[in-house]
Amino acid sequence: MLYIFAIINLILSQSNNVYWSDRRLLKFEDFKYTPVIQQEYSGLTYSKLYFDHEIYDDSIKYDIYFYFMCDSSYTCCNDTDLLAHEQGHFDISEIYSRMLRKKATELITQNLYIDSINHYITMSTEYNDIHGKYDLETDHGTITTENVRWKLRIDKMLDSLSAYNEPSKTIYIRKPH
Repeated sequence: MLYIFAIINLILSQSNNVYWSDRRLLKFEDFKYTPVIQQEYSGLTYSKLYFDHEIYDDSIKYDIYFYFMCDSSYTCCNDTDLLAHEQGHFDISEIYSRMLRKKATELITQNLYIDSINHYITMSTEYNDIHGKYDLETDHGTITTENVRWKLRIDKMLDSLSAYNEPSKTIYIRKPH
């Protein structure tokens, strides 16, 4: 399984996207966008959700993950605190990937897969809210003590959802009689 994710990561990195991995943190050279006008913030992490599924007679396979879009993300300077803050945004995206995987797994095993679409709509609001809260409480990464507090919070959330860290999963479903 690790081999498959290595291939996905290679494909995404060649296409100026980075797949989230606890072994591969963001680097300054990942931020390739150059704003044409002065930006309000020192950095921007742009990540996008990938969701796909295949339905078979006895199973449903899903792929759910966020990826970092290098060509849409920027930092104004090589500040390690800023880079750590932007990594936090990408980590929050991974938390929401795991939450979506968890919910999809629960709904599939209950034969309620279609309900996951409604759950995604709810979670997308929560997803945007937590990014806003993260920036507000850290003042976009400029308050060191808040960055440390958020890093601990993010790490705890990632750890609590570690059972859902694989982007692809096949779930065998019960056939209705």
